[in-house]
Amino acid sequence: MKEKNTYKICKWMLAVVIILCCNKNMLSQQLVNVRIIYVDPAKRQIGLTNFLNADSNLGEWRLSCNGIDTPLSKLAVGFGSVSNCKNTASVVVVGLTMNPFKGSLSLHLPNMPVDSHSLHDFVEWGDTNQAFEADAINKKLWGQGTFVKTAATFQFKCTYGDHYASCWQGVKAPIINLRFSYVSTITNSICIKNAGVSNIDLSYSSLCINGNCYDTIKNMAMNILKGSLNIQKNDSVIIQFINDSIKNAGSLALFAFPNIYNDTTNMLDFVQWGDSLQPYAALAGQKGIWDSLQTVHLNKNDSIVYTGNFTFAQSGASYWKNRHLQGVYIDEVNANYISVHPNPASQNLNIQSNLSGNIYYTINDATGRVLKNGVFNNNQQIDVSNFALGIYYIKLCKDDGNTSYVKFVKSN
Repeated sequence: MKEKNTYKICKWMLAVVIILCCNKNMLSQQLVNVRIIYVDPAKRQIGLTNFLNADSNLGEWRLSCNGIDTPLSKLAVGFGSVSNCKNTASVVVVGLTMNPFKGSLSLHLPNMPVDSHSLHDFVEWGDTNQAFEADAINKKLWGQGTFVKTAATFQFKCTYGDHYASCWQGVKAPIINLRFSYVSTITNSICIKNAGVSNIDLSYSSLCINGNCYDTIKNMAMNILKGSLNIQKNDSVIIQFINDSIKNAGSLALFAFPNIYNDTTNMLDFVQWGDSLQPYAALAGQKGIWDSLQTVHLNKNDSIVYTGNFTFAQSGASYWKNRHLQGVYIDEVNANYISVHPNPASQNLNIQSNLSGNIYYTINDATGRVLKNGVFNNNQQIDVSNFALGIYYIKLCKDDGNTSYVKFVKSN
């Protein structure tokens, strides 16, 4: 009986060991996807990207520069969130105090000593023989006798499973380059484009409308008409305001981090269409992205559209153009249009578009409630006689996700 019980205990312990080993392997597989993707030695900034399949708390991960380490939760964040880093999004750590900030960076797994066992990522831009270089070579995170051959800003260009100095290249574009691309009174919406080098989570940034600032964009009363706040690089998000009116406003200012509204490095973009010298116009002037005395003319049923190449050099009022739409809303992201007439409409509404292929339409009221939807045929007529008086939105969507919108008014 004793031998039988001993056998059961051993069998149980073996099962526990197997489970723990499996969980450890699963944990290791989960953790391998957070990488250093951007280093700016001059500004003492780095970018980290979460390649995990879920939102992650990176606070206990440790960053080491030349052997001096600190947890990410203790570092200043200039963009994104360390405690809730979205899947495929980036977090930018600023103001690194390691002195000197040069030579190498290593990233270490959380809740472990900062040593070769916890070493997870490594980049070296100074001479060789930096701290953790030998460990990085042994773990195949780096190559013998190699370093990034540039003193300027450099970015990781390979997939998350790749390593070595050859994956790093010098770049001129900043990691954070979020820009307004249009402002529309028709849909009471704005478009923000991610022209930077990495995916960016806009949720924790701050948007100021006429000087009134929302500390975090995710807490604004808004509808997302296209995309998401986790903006992929070279993509855009269209935000429709619910409580704020573009017609009654005069400017927009975008800041990377909330509650810091007097720092040019924290300001990402600015546009003004009301009277000159709107709130934060002077700050935009100091940054060199706007002439505080210039403004863009914006009428009712108009949009203003940015026409530059989203670089710092092409900033200011001269790169914004007025589009008088007369009932037509142009989606500047996809260069599509929808034309509706009559507008306002009392009985039937005629809709035209230059979209081709399989197209589906949805009509929403101002609260977002769906009133009608179906397959769209060009030059389509829709009966709106039973709609209550008010404002409505039509969305046309293709199979590939290409979407355009227009607003119409139901009248007597």
